[in-house]
This record gives sequence, C-alpha cells and structure tokens, in this order.
Amino acid sequence: RMKQRDLLAACALIGVAGGVYLSPLVSLGMLINAAQQGDINRMEQLVNFTELRSSINKQVKIKAENQLTESLGGRNLFSEMIASVGMLAINPVVDSKVNETVSAAGLIGALKDIQKQSENQNKIEQVMGLGKQLSGLRLSYKNPNQALLELPNPNETAAGATKISLLMERKQLLQWKLVDVQLNL
Repeated sequence: RMKQRDLLAACALIGVAGGVYLSPLVSLGMLINAAQQGDINRMEQLVNFTELRSSINKQVKIKAENQLTESLGGRNLFSEMIASVGMLAINPVVDSKVNETVSAAGLIGALKDIQKQSENQNKIEQVMGLGKQLSGLRLSYKNPNQALLELPNPNETAAGATKISLLMERKQLLQWKLVDVQLNL
C-alpha cells in the first residue's frame, strides 16, 4: 500500500518537474498561437520587442559592415574606413526595417507568409517539414531564469544560418518571455 502511494507521488513529481522544464516550449507555442490569432496584446506579454529589436539591429549591422568590408578587399585601413562611411547610409535603413519587422504586426505578417507557403505544399511535405523542425529542436538552460531554444532554420534557402536560437526569460514559474533571437547570420 505504501509503495504504491510513493510510486504515484514520484510519478507526480516527475510530471510536475517535466512540465516546469518544458514550459519555455509551451510559452513559444502560446506566442505562435497569439500571432496566428492576431492577438497583439497577448504577443506583447510574451515578447520583449524592445530588447529583440535592439539585438537583431546589432546583428544585421555587424553582418552588413563585415560584408561591406570584405567586398572592399578585406580587413585593411582603407576598406574599414570606407565601410564605416557606407554604414552611415545603411544604418537608418536597417533601423527602420528592423523596427517594422520586429513588432507584433511584423510577426503576424511573417507567420501569414509562412502559412501561405505551407498551403502551397502538400500535407505530407508539411508533416515531414514539421517533423524535421521538431526533431532538430533543442532546449537548454543558461540559468534557472533563461532558456535557450535552438531550432533548425525553416528557410533553408537562406545561406549560412543552419539554426535560429531563441532566448526566453522566465516571468513566472511557468511563464516565459522571448527576449532575444540569434539569427546566426
């Protein structure tokens, strides 16, 4: 009698621990659902758009400056100086594009585009694609309040990036907020 109760308690504890461990995935699912529903208020509860914009802005500018420097003959005083001047023109464009794209409305639009693309695929390809996405998903914790979700890049035509890393921060025990995306450009 005692052993059965202990076994049930252990199973319940494992279930709760598993639920807490996997809660960043649940929050990501809630975010995707909110975007599909067009629920901007809910999305703003699940995403720190200010931090996200800032991070993506930096990543894109670093990549642009590196590409500009390389196209001018690699790292030397001349190419770095010209690239710096070129970046003065590029920075405002990057700022406005990132502000437009990294927003609740931008995320809703991006999801609609992905759905349109997947509607053009047949159901078997969609299921296979989803299976591949989920099999490549990795969840790890940087610390008790920061979880890292690594996903294979859904857009395989994008050169270079093989994965996208999402950094989630704990808001409450089971609630998380997306604060950063590493595009691995």
